Amino acid sequence: MNSAESWSGDISTYAPLSAGEGVLLNGDEAVAYGRIRAIGDDNGRVERQQEVLSALLSKASSISKLEYPSIIQQLAPLCETSLTFDKMIGLAQIALTGFDIERLSIPSDVEGYVSDYCEGGGWMWTYDTDVAAQHIHEFIYEDEN
Repeated sequence: MNSAESWSGDISTYAPLSAGEGVLLNGDEAVAYGRIRAIGDDNGRVERQQEVLSALLSKASSISKLEYPSIIQQLAPLCETSLTFDKMIGLAQIALTGFDIERLSIPSDVEGYVSDYCEGGGWMWTYDTDVAAQHIHEFIYEDEN
């Protein structure tokens, strides 16, 4: 598969034969799983995308540091960045040395959101941005000031 359009077909094309914890997906299957719109709502899709990213980082953390240069050389042409190869190697050592991922989705119940279709047909979230800013601050700095 070479383009994003090729991932927009029937999910059953990519879905594994069995579902559940510990199912190993290839890249196309992981992207398709993260993009499913037919199950749940946008929040569920965001959670699936976060799950895929967490699984990817977990898998990547088991890679030997000696393999970093080769992997970065393979992945770099697929990305657009201003980072140099040396900077990417340095960041890989930080990113893949084991850390906990904490996530926050805005809006949440804390912001008291309302969602509905807007006049143009798109989905719109309405919530208190001041409360959201405070929520984000508390999440990042782990305080309640």
